[in-house]
Amino acid sequence: MKKHIIACLAGAAALCCLAACGGESLSASTPSVSSAAASQSEASSQPEPTQQPVEAGLLTADLPVEGSLQPVESDIFAGYDHFSAFKNGWAFVFKGNQAGYLSESGEYKPLYTISEEELYSMNLDDIPGSSSPRREDIYFLTQNFACGKNGVVPYYQDGKWGYSDLDGNIIVQPQYTAVEPMNGLALGHRDEEGGAYGGHYVYDLLNEKGEVLFTGSCWADGSLGYYMTIDEDGVGHLYNADGSLVLDNVTHAIAGNRPRPQIDLYEGGVVVDGDQCYGPNPPVEKGTIAVFDRSGNVIGENPEYEILGIESDGSMYISGDGGFGVLDKDFNLVVEPSLSLISDMDENGLRYMRTKATGKIRQYDAQLQEVESQPALTYISGESVQDEETRETIATAYLMDQDGNAVMELESRYLGDINGMYYPTTPLTEGDWMYWCPNADTIQVYHIEKAQ
Repeated sequence: MKKHIIACLAGAAALCCLAACGGESLSASTPSVSSAAASQSEASSQPEPTQQPVEAGLLTADLPVEGSLQPVESDIFAGYDHFSAFKNGWAFVFKGNQAGYLSESGEYKPLYTISEEELYSMNLDDIPGSSSPRREDIYFLTQNFACGKNGVVPYYQDGKWGYSDLDGNIIVQPQYTAVEPMNGLALGHRDEEGGAYGGHYVYDLLNEKGEVLFTGSCWADGSLGYYMTIDEDGVGHLYNADGSLVLDNVTHAIAGNRPRPQIDLYEGGVVVDGDQCYGPNPPVEKGTIAVFDRSGNVIGENPEYEILGIESDGSMYISGDGGFGVLDKDFNLVVEPSLSLISDMDENGLRYMRTKATGKIRQYDAQLQEVESQPALTYISGESVQDEETRETIATAYLMDQDGNAVMELESRYLGDINGMYYPTTPLTEGDWMYWCPNADTIQVYHIEKAQ
């Protein structure tokens, strides 16, 4: 449920560039102040000063960007039967029963031998897995075998799975029927038959040192730093990666043989829809939508706009009026819903945004001031038509530069409505990789480089 919430707008239709981009529609009402602030006001004998309304602004994208980028087709995966996308500098590769990892510079590290049948049975989330079509293949391998930030990867030995580093040094002894990529937290599947905890499968919740934090029915998202445990009464408890409690009585459902919280989780907090809560002592009443910080404090209820993400500084990405905008941590609208793209903040607190008015994409700091930007490419869906003879969907797409100019036109042919693009993030910047599937059996790999 990691929400690398890159929100994109193509024409009049809002598109999420990654699968997990939004949540349930939020009810339209006046935003409230946080419950903590309200409690403080009631306890005080003196009235709180009236908060001055924030005047929402429009981003201008005034600063020029030097240079542009181009996708250059690469043969870095030539000779491999199967491969994942690059993640944290490495891609999983497979050929002739030999599994290993390939760096972006072409360094290869073989790790273990395994049959193709056994490889594709290692699937914690029941992701559609097969060696064809290729788009499903790259998705399956990326989701199940990606290299963690600390260089830890799933490792196979004698029919069981554990973890090793990229040199084959074992970190967790192979003892599981399945594992997931290690990204600060991970799950090891213990019970192949399932049913020990109210019909749920049994997992070891592991930290990046390989230590077991919990055994039973559980769920984890290491990239966001959340995990959830289910007690013997079937009650869900949501925690931060450090073990501090976020919420009790978390509503959950079974997906991919394990429980998943039925709330939207983000870097800076969670959104709970009371209409989806059930069981004893739900955290939010029916008909209420509440936004919590990572300490479990309510910071607002029933926001006027649909929330697409919460950053670590408390700012929120929202959808409304045919575009995207930004709320501050106090639910004040600071950027009108006038944007067609908002990316996640990077480690420096910068994010890319594109205005509908200009079509330009620029970087902005945490205070939403435009800063000197690096070139970037974004992906825009074009028209789709159906080939009456083959019944295939013929879809057109474009790569656009930071000033709204088309850099590349792409076309895919699929039976059914399938997007031909697979890539980890957008916008694309120098050094990124792009994976285009013009048909079910082909992957074209591009490296993003400075335009010549």
